[in-house]
Formats: sequence, structure tokens, C-alpha cells
Amino acid sequence: MKDLTSVRLERKPDSESHFAELALLPPDVSGFEDLNVVFGIEYAYQITAVGDDFESAPSDQVTIEPGPTFNWIGENPTAGSGRLLKVTHDAKHLVRSTSGFLTILDLESNPKTGEVWAVDFVTAVLAQIIRVSPTGRIQTPIIDLAGARDCALDVDSGALWVADVVDSVVVKLNAEGDELFRVSGFGSPTVVGIDQRNGDCWVGDESRKQVIKVSSDGVQQLISSQPFDAVQWLTVNSGDGSVWVSSGTRIVKLTEFGDFELAIADTFTFARRIAANDSTGEIWVMNWDPSTITKYTADGQKVFELGGFARPEDIAINLFDNSCLVSDTENDRIVKVSAAGEATVVQEISFPSAIAIQNDIQ
Repeated sequence: MKDLTSVRLERKPDSESHFAELALLPPDVSGFEDLNVVFGIEYAYQITAVGDDFESAPSDQVTIEPGPTFNWIGENPTAGSGRLLKVTHDAKHLVRSTSGFLTILDLESNPKTGEVWAVDFVTAVLAQIIRVSPTGRIQTPIIDLAGARDCALDVDSGALWVADVVDSVVVKLNAEGDELFRVSGFGSPTVVGIDQRNGDCWVGDESRKQVIKVSSDGVQQLISSQPFDAVQWLTVNSGDGSVWVSSGTRIVKLTEFGDFELAIADTFTFARRIAANDSTGEIWVMNWDPSTITKYTADGQKVFELGGFARPEDIAINLFDNSCLVSDTENDRIVKVSAAGEATVVQEISFPSAIAIQNDIQ
């Protein structure tokens, strides 16, 4: 339009009924950064085209709920075609997309740097640990580990712990990806979790059915006194150092010293993932067959249970509003479950896998 002189940007918070002008922009400007917002409130935006003697009808509205976090999602639509997606705080809008992955197994976000670490499955005897910048650029070095399956970040130091099931070791990398040391003596370490109070690493050993705490320097080990029929997953509550462990059908809570504290009364068909909220002490449980998401209090009491999922792959907690993001894999979608149990589909993504929330804990 040769006679276009400006673009009028209008905004409306969810609590108001009418739009107000936010900015009058030159016609060649393609973006605008709105900093005068309140986190946790949904805003709607629309634009009009302004000319010398006309103004167009408003565009379709776009809504967004700003907040202090970003979300990282692994997408694995077909074997060997993985993508890493960075989406907004409300998980409704794509910010970045990074290709070049094969099958993303796990993601760990660094809230201090904005980077994210990915475990990328290449073959049965090769996986790669890949660090990605806040702008979606793959960083070097890319670390080859034979059987990397899970990783966990020490937020204070930026160090990454990786469980390697092929070489039966747990490897600690520094913030740049250089190997600091590796701890051997495991059978099949499949999952790791960090106590953010001290940097100690808890390891779930699938073949030996044990849960082991490794000191931050890799020197000392403590084997939990609690026997397990199996070790499927674990998560650490860094608020008090407690550890929740799933055997698949049963979930128990251990003290920071590895002693039994309590068991959830419910039994499960396959509790594949658990996530702990460091602020509230609550945990979220992802079960398969039936595919459900259940929230429990810190003392193991059920708060609510939701169905309607199809083989979800991962869950992550947003510490700003205590909501939970669910990678609802076979339904090809990301679902946000509020702290009160309200479920909302926020993204339609082809076969989503791992999720990491860049919680601003500073």
C-alpha cells in the first residue's frame, strides 16, 4: 500500500472490554516489545493499517499471557527428524525452532544463562549431549556418550550430570561441556536428579534396583536403605532434599539420607514420570495405561487426577504459577494443567517428547 503511513497497535488486558492504543508504528517496523505488562494476566493485541485518509478494520486478535519463563519442547515427528522448540511462558507461541536432532530424549534448561541441554538419541550405542543457546544455536562441543539417557543440571555451577546406561557410568560435565569426572560401579543408571542445595546427584540404577546419592565432587556414595522391586524414575525436592522414587507401580518418598519416609497409598500400572515442586513440596505423577496425570501433596495425599491423555512422554512444573506442562505425545499436543487441575491444550505438536521449563529462580 503506497499510501500506508503507520500501523496502530492496540492492547486489551483480559479484565477489560475495550482495546486502547499501545503504539503508532512506522509501516516498515515488523516488531514491538511490550514491557509494560503484569505477569500472569492475559493480553489481547490487534492492529489496524492507517493511511492519509483511511484506517482499516482491526486484525484478528492475538492473545498471550506474559511471564518470567520460557518453555523448551522436543518434537520427534518421525525417526531422525527431531526439532527443539522454544515457546513463550504460556506455551502458546513459538519463539525459536532448531533442527538437526534425531530423537530428543531429555531436556534441561539453565535459568541463569537461558541455555538448554538436550540428550539426543542417535543409535542404541551412541547418544549426544548438545547445548543450545537462548537464540536456538547449537553450541560446541557436542559430547558423544555411548548410552546417555537422562541428564540433570546443577543450577548453581551450571554443571550437567548424565546417566550412561551403556558404559554404566554417571558423567559430570562443566557448564561448557568439558568432562570433569565420571563415576563408575553402576549396573544400569537410567535417571539422575540434583539436590540444588548442595549439588549432590541422586542416581536411579535400573538393573540393580537401587537409588544412590553421589556427592557433588563424585567421591562419596550413599546407597538408599529402601529396597525396590524396580527403579523407573526419581525426582528430588530441593526444598528439603527429599527424593521421590517410582518403581512403576509404587511411589515412595525418601529422606535426604535415603531412608524411607512414606509411600503413596495408590498403586499405578506404570508411573513413568514424577516431578516435584520445590516450592510447595507437591508432586505430579504421569501414569501410562490408563494415561493420567495426578497431583499429590507433600505427604502423599491425592489432590486430583486427570485423564484423556495418550501415552504422555514428559511433565514439567512451572514454579511461577505451580502449573504443570504435559507432553501428550500420542495426542500430538502440549497440555497445561493449572495448580487447581484445569487442563488447557496450548500447542499442537507432532509427537512431542521431552519438556524443560526455564524457571526464573533468581
